[in-house]
Amino acid sequence: MPETLFQKVWNRHVVKVTDEATLLYIDRHLIHELTSPQAFDGLRLAGRKVRRPDLTVATADHNVPTHDQLGYSGADVSAAGGGGPVARVA
Repeated sequence: MPETLFQKVWNRHVVKVTDEATLLYIDRHLIHELTSPQAFDGLRLAGRKVRRPDLTVATADHNVPTHDQLGYSGADVSAAGGGGPVARVA
């Protein structure tokens, strides 16, 4: 039987298989400002880095103010602001 599209993508990205898990190589990271900051904080706390930051694409698609660039309890959400959620994934 031919592979499904999911099986083709999965099988071509398998790095290692154990009894407990399968390690996949992810060649593109599509991130947004809502939950990605927590993931990057987890990497920092574990002393790890993103292996290929050049393959990471971020978009601010959930919490973008339309008239006032202050949000999240007054923290600037822009990358230039330094403290907002968008800056935390930079």
